Amino acid sequence: MAWKHDTVKGTDGKPRCGWASADPLYEKYHDSEWGRPLKDDHALFELLTLEGCQAGLSWITVLRKREHYRKVYDGFDPKKIAKYTPAKLAKLLAECGRRSSSRSESISRIHR
Repeated sequence: MAWKHDTVKGTDGKPRCGWASADPLYEKYHDSEWGRPLKDDHALFELLTLEGCQAGLSWITVLRKREHYRKVYDGFDPKKIAKYTPAKLAKLLAECGRRSSSRSESISRIHR
């Protein structure tokens, strides 16, 4: 097993950080997103939200749930999220019982 700071060959033979070698999703994230500056407000909001989702989870778990988060949080559109009704908030909080996040984590994502 590679140390997370070692450079290893990915499944396609490309060199990557050791932490990115165990999963194709990690490889894609490593190659296309990790370490690249974000200047778009929408992309920054998504990353901030996903970082909040990570609390207590591994990053690969968050990446695997990313599409679900995009669906549930209206594509991480801050303007839409700011207009959530109490009914929409209740639906999201009910969803927390079926997902890894807690009620307080979901509330904090919405109120950032």
